[in-house]
Amino acid sequence: MSIPEPSGDSASVDVVAVVLVRDPSSLFEGLRALERQVYGPFEVMLVGGGSGTKALAAEEGVGWAASVSEALDQIPSEVTYVWFIDQRARALPDALGALVEEGKRVDASVAGSKILKADAPEELISVGMATDVFDVPYLGLEKGERDQAQYDVVRDVAAVPAISLLARRDLLKGLHGPDPELAPEAAGIDFSQRARLRGARVVVIPSSEVHYPQRTRVTVPWREEAGRIRAMLKSYSPLTLAWALPLRMLIGLIEAVVTPFLGRFTLGIWARAWAWNVYRFPSTVAARFDARRNRVGSDEELFRYQIRGSATLRELGTEIVERVQKRLPQVTGLGGIMDAGRSAVRSPGFLASAAGVTFALLATRSIWSGSLPAVGYALPPAEGASATLGAFAGGWNPAGLGSPEPLRPVVGAVAAVQSVLFDKAELTVAVLTVAALVAGAIGMARLLKGWGLTPIAAYAGGIMLIGGPATLAIGQHTDWPALLALGPLPWAIRAAVRPWPRSWRGRVGRIAAVGWTTGLAAVALPAVLVVPVAALAIWVPLGVGARWWAPLRAAIGMAVALPMLLPWLGIVDFYRYTESGQPAFWNPPWLLAGLAGVTVLAIVAAGDKALASVAGWGGVLAAGGGTLARLGDLNYGRDVESLGYVVAAIGSAALVAAAVESTQRFEFISSWRRGIASIGFVAALVLLASTVIVMIPGRAGLPSDEYRDSLAFTSVEGESAARVLMFGPADTLPGDSRLFEVTPYRVVSTPLPRLWEAHLADARLGDDELAAVIDSIATGQTARAGAALAPFGIKWVMFTGPTPMESLFGGQLDMAPLPGLTGSVFANEVDAARAVTAEGAAWSVVGTGYQGPAASAGRVWVAENADQRWGPGPWSQSGWANELPATSGSITFAGRPELHRQAVLAAAVFVLLFGLALVGTGRRAR
Repeated sequence: MSIPEPSGDSASVDVVAVVLVRDPSSLFEGLRALERQVYGPFEVMLVGGGSGTKALAAEEGVGWAASVSEALDQIPSEVTYVWFIDQRARALPDALGALVEEGKRVDASVAGSKILKADAPEELISVGMATDVFDVPYLGLEKGERDQAQYDVVRDVAAVPAISLLARRDLLKGLHGPDPELAPEAAGIDFSQRARLRGARVVVIPSSEVHYPQRTRVTVPWREEAGRIRAMLKSYSPLTLAWALPLRMLIGLIEAVVTPFLGRFTLGIWARAWAWNVYRFPSTVAARFDARRNRVGSDEELFRYQIRGSATLRELGTEIVERVQKRLPQVTGLGGIMDAGRSAVRSPGFLASAAGVTFALLATRSIWSGSLPAVGYALPPAEGASATLGAFAGGWNPAGLGSPEPLRPVVGAVAAVQSVLFDKAELTVAVLTVAALVAGAIGMARLLKGWGLTPIAAYAGGIMLIGGPATLAIGQHTDWPALLALGPLPWAIRAAVRPWPRSWRGRVGRIAAVGWTTGLAAVALPAVLVVPVAALAIWVPLGVGARWWAPLRAAIGMAVALPMLLPWLGIVDFYRYTESGQPAFWNPPWLLAGLAGVTVLAIVAAGDKALASVAGWGGVLAAGGGTLARLGDLNYGRDVESLGYVVAAIGSAALVAAAVESTQRFEFISSWRRGIASIGFVAALVLLASTVIVMIPGRAGLPSDEYRDSLAFTSVEGESAARVLMFGPADTLPGDSRLFEVTPYRVVSTPLPRLWEAHLADARLGDDELAAVIDSIATGQTARAGAALAPFGIKWVMFTGPTPMESLFGGQLDMAPLPGLTGSVFANEVDAARAVTAEGAAWSVVGTGYQGPAASAGRVWVAENADQRWGPGPWSQSGWANELPATSGSITFAGRPELHRQAVLAAAVFVLLFGLALVGTGRRAR
């Protein structure tokens, strides 16, 4: 071969080409490419490859070294540059000359070539590298990007690949060369970083072109990952490492969780990489001392050439999008995701949606980081989802002293989600709350964008929906299910008002979409079932665009959603439902109400017809909702008030969005109308600013917890089979309450009332008997209240606020006050349990039933309202309660089969509607 030989003495040789060899059999083409280099003289040295490469080097008349460090020791001090080149690289004839000449011109100490694909030379592989802070390389190239001279400028980069890398020999000696412990790519990054800390310049020189057969890595992935971690440990300051290392570990775990769904498994890579660094830590410390000694740069100098965020997460996101695009090419919008990827995060729509989601997360942070406040009607689910589902599907309703009446739909829906979430009650509450508020914000924004509003205005409306004064009132009302209803309602309205599909498949899917979203909202709060129909009936005279058939679609959707409310729907008394609970009376801050009025008037007067329609619609809904929430004088109760809050929240969201949008359209209206619109905008900003009242506490507007701590005394001695009788103002008691004269009271389970106890059924025998006992205590007919209350399983009497009843219990002979507790509490000195044998042995509560030691004889008193479905064994009524044999060791309620079938039907209807909606979204359907 004719590798260029030095002319004259060795001092005339200023470059040594170090060929990194892994397989000697594929070395010849690379050597022929070096032979064609026009720059000279230079020498060639083969590095690595074992005895086979050594023999080949002798045959070809070139040098050989076993390792890079050994090669550096062999290179004479007169040599200026060392050119590292991969054995598979095919350097174009002027590649070395361009590296040397351009490197000298820009005073670079490290220079790399432009790498092109060998079998498609017009396709780029690398033009230098950026990295993230975790030293993961980021090439910045699109897949299959062609070389059109778009990168043909010498520029500084974070690192250059070792495929073709030229470095000054004195720098190499000072840094002791590349780290022999690292894989090639990581070694290149590590060397570039250490060089930059010493003040060296690292550049890419595109006029030096090298062809490379493939882009895929040939090294073991875990070695590259281990090398990146070691490079971080060697180069970064302690302050940077304090946050970068934990984040790198977390990102690796995220990658390990996600990649199995993409057909790869990276957990082993992650574990081996960190284990390797633990094992090599002593040598890393020594190498770190060497790397940071005599440095002239800092971490900031490295950060200049790094991308923000994580290259690993970017790559994962890109791969997921590509997989989805490949499998679901019919989904609208995915085709353009890749082309718009770089600009997406800077677009107003992305920023606005991120703001909406962030607000929802902040407004619920105390719930998803802790638990739902146990206060009023905001009660956590029962611990056992299966027991709750059994109670919902025709089983025993445990509220108060119990009833066979069906539970509200929200109880069954929450239990269904809980059963999927590993039976975790607090996780279920967190997921549902966050999902509802995020869905509500996004759904409201999508509805408003469909009416022509820009993303910023639309998401301002979304934030107003989930954080405005009406939503705050829902929280203060402790109506957690009403918060859940805010999530699907905007989607139901949007589905009904969107353009009507042309195909029957699309039309069926659209009605199904209206149905399942309407039904889901109604499951949370049945009163909102009519909201999409009513809201769109108001939109018909006020709105713009195609709208005349929207109320009819909403009505059909409401009709098909009705079965989702079974079995509660089959027995509910609607008159009692609308009148139950405290009388509706919302007293909103008049300043905020006035600002809402000013906003509507200003936007309507500004003259933009489309915005006036949205603002007018929102104003009517806000006013109508406010009126509904104040109808207590007409005997409307709690759920009608919550309905009013929900309607007002939707209306206020629309009018705030219209006011924010008005500033985007100033150029289309006259100056005096512009001034009027500005007044509305300022008023809307004040309304929008009020959302911080919901966001700052982080409880979605709910009050702080009242029952976990105040009832904690009931579980001190494991008294889980007893009840608490609570007296106090109605708004301080859990859920519904009954009245004795003017004093509200109710019975709850220990140690904490649960969601299925929030709403009381109609009074039955036991409830009437308890009322009679309370009357006898109040009128002084008994001085032994404890003995009178023990048959009801009441172990404690608690007062949550001032009431005339408190003084009556202080004089009872068998009720002892408990000092040092929140509120006034009296303990029953008579043994009390909800289920007890004739011998006085208490049975424990399991779900809605009871368990205890089985006995060959004897009966168990069950302090639940009498019902012959209690079993097993011969049932008998004992006064207002039940008696059953103790032989089985278990007492359960035999559910009503017809209600069970209705519950199954409700679930089936939801699944059917959801499935039809998905099928109807395809391109063919449209």
